[in-house]
Amino acid sequence: AERIDRLASINTQLSHSDDEDIVFELNHSFHMGLVHSTPNRLVERILAELWDMPVSRRVYQRQVAEGFDPKAMAEGHEPILSALRAHDGEALRERLVEHLMAARDALRAWIDEEADASAVPR
Repeated sequence: AERIDRLASINTQLSHSDDEDIVFELNHSFHMGLVHSTPNRLVERILAELWDMPVSRRVYQRQVAEGFDPKAMAEGHEPILSALRAHDGEALRERLVEHLMAARDALRAWIDEEADASAVPR
């Protein structure tokens, strides 16, 4: 319960912030808090390394440029928190996969834009 309360508190702070840097850090804290309790340290290390890569900040900046909406970001975490509160492992896995697929799609869009921007006109 304490971990869920901490994640919920982070998510509430995130939803009420209007500072892009603070939102980035709170989002980071939320995700690291999620994986910190997993028994798989590799998952935690991989996420930490991905988050620290410059591309993570660039993808985030793209999201901000499209429309900075911390409330929507926090709302995206609510189904995960609900599954945690219900102790529903299957629902949690489903919500996490959905969340990861949305992140994957954002990364793909950024990669496509970067490729288009760097294409040499013929």
